[in-house]
Amino acid sequence: MPDLDNCQFSNGTHHYDFSGLYNTTQYSRASGRNTYYFNICAPSQLCQMKAGNSDSVVCQQSGSTFYNLGLSKTGQWSALSNGKEGAQVHYSDGAPCSRAIRNTVIQLECGTGPTTILSVSEVEACSYEITMSSSLACPQ
Repeated sequence: MPDLDNCQFSNGTHHYDFSGLYNTTQYSRASGRNTYYFNICAPSQLCQMKAGNSDSVVCQQSGSTFYNLGLSKTGQWSALSNGKEGAQVHYSDGAPCSRAIRNTVIQLECGTGPTTILSVSEVEACSYEITMSSSLACPQ
């Protein structure tokens, strides 16, 4: 089990511990012609092997090529911009892309049901957004 100490966020009112969302391998979601693999608070097993970086927390498979979309060690937590309960983590230092470096924001929304991937998208060139809902993303 990895060190999940950097898997918590406090916004002054609520405290969140997202370590329960850690997956022993990774989450995956197809979107368009690509498949995205990611983990919460620790590298993705498949991304480590295929995207060429042992700290890769998010990667994109396009055909037979894998691109690193962010490193676990760069994770920066902040409140959700939509005002919902939960938090988001921004991962940077992904693979080069056009004139930028790939990066990803994973939004973890407090929900009443099981952990669900709501959406995965490239919100602008080289910037990706993953939104999840889970009871494990609620304040403690």
